[in-house]
Amino acid sequence: HVSMVHLSKRFSNLADLHIDNRFAYYLSVGFSAHILPVLGALHHGGTLCMFNKGLQDLEGFKGWLNNKGITLAMMIPSFTRYFRAIFSKNEKLKFLKTLFVGGETLYRNDVEKLRNILSDNGVIINIYASSETYLSRAFKIKNDTFIQGNIVPVGYPIEDIEISIHDEHGKTVEHDEIGEFYISSPYMMDGYWKRPELNAKVLQTSPEYPGKKVFKSSDIGYYKSNDLLVCVGRKDAVVKLRGYRIDMGEIENVLLESTEVKEAASVVKKDRNDKEQIIAYITPSVKQPDIELLKAMTIRMLPSYMVPHLIIELESLPKNEIGKIDYKALPEPIWNFIDAEREIVK
Repeated sequence: HVSMVHLSKRFSNLADLHIDNRFAYYLSVGFSAHILPVLGALHHGGTLCMFNKGLQDLEGFKGWLNNKGITLAMMIPSFTRYFRAIFSKNEKLKFLKTLFVGGETLYRNDVEKLRNILSDNGVIINIYASSETYLSRAFKIKNDTFIQGNIVPVGYPIEDIEISIHDEHGKTVEHDEIGEFYISSPYMMDGYWKRPELNAKVLQTSPEYPGKKVFKSSDIGYYKSNDLLVCVGRKDAVVKLRGYRIDMGEIENVLLESTEVKEAASVVKKDRNDKEQIIAYITPSVKQPDIELLKAMTIRMLPSYMVPHLIIELESLPKNEIGKIDYKALPEPIWNFIDAEREIVK
């Protein structure tokens, strides 16, 4: 209960909540962030507007946001890419003032396109949170906020929550060096239910902060010189291929730069010769995307060892129950039918 109250206070301060707020409530209860609009409405008044997403398509969802006068909503980045594609030029969400985005890496290109659909003076807040540690960082983006680099930061240090960054041996790294986030706070989970081995692996007693636990998050990133935290993704999204460490999110970000791509995912799979290859999957925003042009773009914008071996077009990317891309469910390429010279399938 103490943790939930602390979470609610952090959320309230970020969004400047008040009785006139109209909160969109449509997230799965399996996604920990679903509790934020509930707490906001309980503690500050306002209206919690329930939406059954099984009854309507994205156009219906867009209409519902406007018809209900929603002022605050939460979305994951991959959903925003799919959602913003249905907006015509100059069309906006008339009442939405605050959009919380989290759960995945947010890119500068995402922000630029989201700004086009928000109401005047709308604010985007990129959050770093988890079921284990709740809301740990947030970065508020206004119309005039300058974003340096492709990845949007997740914010500056906040009271009672410390995040240190460590290498694969557990040693603290310097600023601008990438490592795993170790999170220390009195406001986080006591442990996983009936999973003592996992608790022993990811939870430790803090030597620096007596009475606090340290959670090894499996998220990776770095601090900029001004203590601004950047999260680049999960440890399992960084692979080692032919001696190179590759962040698969960077490949996806390049593909998303194209106006013809609505969603992108990249993984490593073994071909028929048991050789590991980078495979990229896209869902197009146009009827006939130029796959050859996409391949050329990756060659131009990525080092050679990061260029996808194949680009596969799908009608939709598989998603888990909370709307994130299910990388394990991405289909296996039909290697026997792939033209080895083109190295592109559709």
